[in-house]
This record gives sequence, C-alpha cells and structure tokens, in this order.
Amino acid sequence: MATSIIKTDEIRRLNDQVLMSDGALTSNVVFPAGHIIQINQYVYSDVYEDLNTSNTIDLPGALGNGTAVITPSSTANDIKIEISLHCGHEDTWRVNLFKVYYRINNGSWTQLVNAGLVQTNYVSGNNTGGNTARTNYIHNFNTIEEIGFKIQHTGHADGGYLHLNQNNQTNTQSNSNWAGVSSSIILSEIKR
Repeated sequence: MATSIIKTDEIRRLNDQVLMSDGALTSNVVFPAGHIIQINQYVYSDVYEDLNTSNTIDLPGALGNGTAVITPSSTANDIKIEISLHCGHEDTWRVNLFKVYYRINNGSWTQLVNAGLVQTNYVSGNNTGGNTARTNYIHNFNTIEEIGFKIQHTGHADGGYLHLNQNNQTNTQSNSNWAGVSSSIILSEIKR
C-alpha cells in the first residue's frame, strides 16, 4: 500500500490570503461564534484540610494562589470558568462557602459575584457522604490582558471544616484515600 505525504510551509487561499505559515494559524483564520479558542486547566490533587471556622482563606495551589490564568485573544470573546471542588467524605454535617475572584494583569482582586459555590452536607450515624461543588460561569472581561483567578473558602462557625480531595470514610489525610480525586479550574476562551 502506498503512503502519501504532503509537506508544506504555507497554506493559502486562491486569493493568496495566507491561512497557515510554519505550522501555525495566521490572523486570517476566522472562527465561528461559539468556537472554543483556547483552554487552560489547573488541577489540585493533594488532600488539604482547613479546620478553621468562620475565617476566609485562599484555597491551596492553583485553586487559590492566582496562577490559574488565561489571556483572551479578543476583547469581544467570553471566558468560561468551570470549577469542581471535591469537598471530601464526611461523617457529620458541613457547610462550606466558596467565592471566586479575578484580577486583570496582576491588578486588584474583584469578586465574581454570580460565580460562587456552596457545599452543604448532612450525614448522621455511621454513614458517610462525599460531595463535589461545581459551577460553570461565562463572563466577558473586555480585555486582552492576562486574567488570573482564585477561590476563597469560608466555613460555617460550627462545622465548616473543609477536607478538600479527601476520598475515604473517615476524616483523615490522604494516606488512607482509597482512590485519588482532584479539584480543578478550567478556563476557556469562547469566540463571540
């Protein structure tokens, strides 16, 4: 069976408009509305425990340190923020509140008011329950500068402990997890 290979440094339209040069798309390529232009994913897989109550703290790693970033290619494009936080297995009740913040080009942090998450869990007796808080939010930031994101956690004053990524049936650290879980922020630029 014969194999055909086409090698080229450039792809042009009949009108001589360059669409691809040296393996990269040029600005002459126009994507339709709704097309995902880029995706950046940030994952935190360690077990993290916050045993403070009524205090607001940044989540660990890329979830809370501002390194989850995306740089839009156009001010007209939207950014989709997808967050999944595995709040752990619990053998009692828990209420955890999460706020999402953004900053443009290392500026001041601003809360995305409609993008917050709440995790509520009530388990009684010898039972346990796992819970994952999720949100999807689309927003136009009207910038082509880097946008950073972080999540803050506040626990209820009487039981708001957070066992992020804990996946076992007791309130212990990851050495007894029976299967690995992770929490993540996924940032997508969507053509508008």
